[in-house]
Amino acid sequence: MVKTLMSLVLTSAALVAAPGVPRVTGLPVDSQPGIGEAAPKLKHVEWIQGKPVKSFRRGTVYVLDFWASWSGICRDTMTQLRSLREKHADDRVSFISVAIWPRSGMVPPELFVKQRHELMGHTVARDKNDMTVNDWKKVIDLPAFPRAVVIDRKGKIAWVGHPHANLAEVLSAVIAKDDALLDASVSAFEQMLEDTKDTREAFTKALKYAYWDRMPEYVDRLIALDPSYFGYLARYKYRALTQLDRLDDAAEYGRSLLTGALAERAWQLDMLAWSITTSSEYEEDERDLELALAAAQLANELSDGKDWSILDTLARVHYGRKESDEAIAMQKRAVELTFSHFQRTLAESILFAYVEGRKPPRNTGRLFDG
Repeated sequence: MVKTLMSLVLTSAALVAAPGVPRVTGLPVDSQPGIGEAAPKLKHVEWIQGKPVKSFRRGTVYVLDFWASWSGICRDTMTQLRSLREKHADDRVSFISVAIWPRSGMVPPELFVKQRHELMGHTVARDKNDMTVNDWKKVIDLPAFPRAVVIDRKGKIAWVGHPHANLAEVLSAVIAKDDALLDASVSAFEQMLEDTKDTREAFTKALKYAYWDRMPEYVDRLIALDPSYFGYLARYKYRALTQLDRLDDAAEYGRSLLTGALAERAWQLDMLAWSITTSSEYEEDERDLELALAAAQLANELSDGKDWSILDTLARVHYGRKESDEAIAMQKRAVELTFSHFQRTLAESILFAYVEGRKPPRNTGRLFDG
């Protein structure tokens, strides 16, 4: 599969992955089965990093993160988990990421951890034959990821949800053993979902039928209510403004995203830069390559310069800006970081095109995964 600007068809509550692949949800379900029950032990995992956690010790709070290296949303979540680790370093909180639902051609979890050790400085494991997923599905709702579980100091499940929901508030409440604060946080988030139901459905319809004139308003409403949770929608407002030929507004809004809604979301920044540079929706003189460069550079910085696909995007932006030396240098680095024969062959073919002064095919690169 190749990198291409995908028409990501959102339902009101989800990003839908490829057929046969578990759904990657953008919104958690309202109900939370399993709350108050004992957290299942991680018996069927291969430990990749950190000391194996054979049981959830009393007195320690755990944040369990179900993720996949092929999911851009999951990779962006790691930045949030790092911030929470740093914030609660002295609060007896242990973070565990369990890789589930592998895909062919994905970055092996152990290689991802090795390449991104600055980002993933916590315990990491890999599920064995979906056995861990099946164990947890008996207790909680696990239809998609990223999915976070907070386990209290008694080994009981205190919360289940999307990391970009109210994880930070929930974790603080569980650490403080403040049930009232926990209930208030969960209730407030569920109320927010109820209050935004009509707007979310309207946004989905606008995206499906290309009602670009309506989309900016819907995105603004949602982000205003919860910037962390709905921030990923900002790219769609940028896209709508360009489709409406409001290029000056799009340029201003796009630059605001670098310090606002997308400031810590490498995958979203990568997608923004790639779409500006390659999408057939734009005429050549409409491409804001200055914004694309800033977005790609920030994405590269957030990924510690160790994500080959982001480097591939950055190289493509430099090529679009007629900066061939920079494009070649970035693509060489991308080649070095590939981990499969397919990726290396693909990245090298792009590099050869830059060296020879040829334009690579628009849809060459890597899959924009969920």
